[in-house]
Amino acid sequence: MRDKFVIDIDKVNQVVAWQIKDNLTVEDVAEASTLIKNAFAQLEKGKIKVLADNRLMVKNGHPIVFRPEVNAAWEELQKWTMSYLEKVAVLCNGPLMKMQMDRVAKNSGIFQFCKHSWDDDANKMKEEAYAFLEISSNRLLDVA
Repeated sequence: MRDKFVIDIDKVNQVVAWQIKDNLTVEDVAEASTLIKNAFAQLEKGKIKVLADNRLMVKNGHPIVFRPEVNAAWEELQKWTMSYLEKVAVLCNGPLMKMQMDRVAKNSGIFQFCKHSWDDDANKMKEEAYAFLEISSNRLLDVA
């Protein structure tokens, strides 16, 4: 699973960051959900910021699009996270993913906390996410 999903916790800034690097199955989402819930348990409820990096979700030059059952599993996780969240920034790999992330967030009810970004300039997109989350860096993304 580590080759598909990597997570990092920044306790100082109350940030849970993750990268999705490959297509996920429903079983992978269940495992990621456990990791995310464990990370949230280490931070202050209602103050958690999420930084999700989906820019690497590309296979053979094409963006990875989650299957409907995987989207449904993510929606369930997002519903669970609502009472924990302050803000969510998602870095997308293209306009199609941005539309998909907007739809999933609307369906789960967390859209009001979210900023989904897509830009040809990856650094600009990352800096906008940092500004939105009010952080200056992130261990996971700054090495990517």
